[in-house]
Amino acid sequence: MSRLGRSLRLARALSNTARAATYDWLGKFPPAPLMVYVELTRRCNMKCQHCDIWMTAQQHENLAASEVPGHRLLEVLTGLAPKGLLAVDLFGGEPLLRADLPEIIHGLKGAGLHVTVTTNGTLLTKERCDSLLTAGLDQLLVSIDGPDAATHDAIRGKPGTFAKATAGLQMFSEMAAGRARTGVNTLVCRPNLELLSQMPELARTLGASQLRLLPYHQCYPFNQFVQEDKLMPRNHDIAALATALRLVMERAGQMGLHTNSRTYLDGIERWYRGDPLTVRCQAGLTVCDINGFGEVYPCYTLARPAGNIKTQEFSEIWQSANLTSHRKESKGCDKCWQSCYIEPGLRLSLSALWADRQAVLHDVMEYFLGHKDRA
Repeated sequence: MSRLGRSLRLARALSNTARAATYDWLGKFPPAPLMVYVELTRRCNMKCQHCDIWMTAQQHENLAASEVPGHRLLEVLTGLAPKGLLAVDLFGGEPLLRADLPEIIHGLKGAGLHVTVTTNGTLLTKERCDSLLTAGLDQLLVSIDGPDAATHDAIRGKPGTFAKATAGLQMFSEMAAGRARTGVNTLVCRPNLELLSQMPELARTLGASQLRLLPYHQCYPFNQFVQEDKLMPRNHDIAALATALRLVMERAGQMGLHTNSRTYLDGIERWYRGDPLTVRCQAGLTVCDINGFGEVYPCYTLARPAGNIKTQEFSEIWQSANLTSHRKESKGCDKCWQSCYIEPGLRLSLSALWADRQAVLHDVMEYFLGHKDRA
């Protein structure tokens, strides 16, 4: 892409970000979110301790038939691009189980959107990597929950997944050089607290440019069937957690890995201590979710769908009384510390735009511009 093209993309991203922040400051909501998280499917090939979404299959005879068709997803999401949408994160379940994933990515890129796929990485083959890159994927995030097979495989519920995930990420990183970014998502939970400090080195070894820590939550739709919670850190784990978070920040910085904001990482400790930071939640403002059945959620934590894109236009849902009520409720909400809702409030608020312009510029480029656009 030409220098002019990159400048125009950056100007659009900054303009849309500032506009969304201004709407929030004025107590209004923008005509479209900046980012939409799309659960492409509830089908999954894992049996994770922290996510029982794979058990959904037991409640549906044919999950694939209930999913939103690719053409409808593209109709909705590309229609939001002129209204301010900048980025789409495609996840699951396991998104690589969608046969039409490359076509969806290609269609989103045609509308100028930044596209991320979040995967467990076990289904990555050379052919799949090539199809994702050919479609124009900007970023691949692979979930790796420990620096060794014993830890990761225990959390993921299947032996051999660490070897497959790490091999898949390393292969994609090598094939994606100069074309797309790669990153590691790591769950923060009791079984891996003592090992988190080793994750920056693993991420760098696998060719990733970023490492993001995601604190474990008991949250719809991922923990509907949990009987005994062995993952939630306890009070006596907080000291080890604080040490691990400090080391991750230090080592990620030394290795040049992009990671969560310092305020967010500090907030993980406070969240588990029961003393969460007060942040203007961006659920239903700059971000929202569309689940595997087409239901639109301002956030998953409150577990109240606002509508369904199978039968309604997104604009109708976005402007509905249901979603407006949620926005009012979220102003003082402290029910989660999910990065997808909290980080925008930390990084993209008017106060952040003014106080730390360089950091916000970096984040806008990371989240909303493709790899080639930044070259």
